[in-house]
Amino acid sequence: MVIISLESRVAARMKIEPPTFARMNFLGHVALSGSDDDVLFGNFVGDAIKGNQYQNWPVTISTGMLLHRLIDSFTDTHPLCRQVIKRIRPTFGKYSSVAIDLLWDHYLAIHWSRYFDSELENFVEEVYRKLDQRRTEMPPKTAHMFTYMKRDNWLLNYRTQEGIARAFSGLSKRIEWDNSLDKGGLFVVEHELEYFDEFDAFFKEIKFVTGEWLEAPKPL
Repeated sequence: MVIISLESRVAARMKIEPPTFARMNFLGHVALSGSDDDVLFGNFVGDAIKGNQYQNWPVTISTGMLLHRLIDSFTDTHPLCRQVIKRIRPTFGKYSSVAIDLLWDHYLAIHWSRYFDSELENFVEEVYRKLDQRRTEMPPKTAHMFTYMKRDNWLLNYRTQEGIARAFSGLSKRIEWDNSLDKGGLFVVEHELEYFDEFDAFFKEIKFVTGEWLEAPKPL
């Protein structure tokens, strides 16, 4: 796939705004955090940090928080993601952007070795260890969520159809409004391969973009 106007699209994303909805692609976020533990932590808690609150944190952690917003913004506005969201909207309605997050994490978990040299099991175990050491620094809701993430091993279980079905079902129950996310498990079974090409092209691009952004000097 040819990346269209990458420079201008990246530049447009340098003004990083919080997303409209909290995103659910936890594996994608931690996978794109690079090697700095502070960036990993900031990225992980990023959904709980609103407006300019990131400025109250150390620079390396706030870098992770801004990276979190960059990932969300890049995903929300990417043409391939928008195409897939349009195609799955008849099933998931206004929660299609949440559904694509879970679908993307499912693909990433299955095809991990296509994008990273590490073993997924080892990576996930290390992420849990690093975040667990800093649980007391997390915003309360994030710490509460992390307890269940680690206990039920969400990040690793995204790779199985049973695991991703539980993720869809659990999220559907936590949303107080009517939604059809409980159909996600069956949807994945029926459409396992249908959207992978879009994910593959998208993830290769966002991996490059976030890597470049992390390397670039940036005033905070």
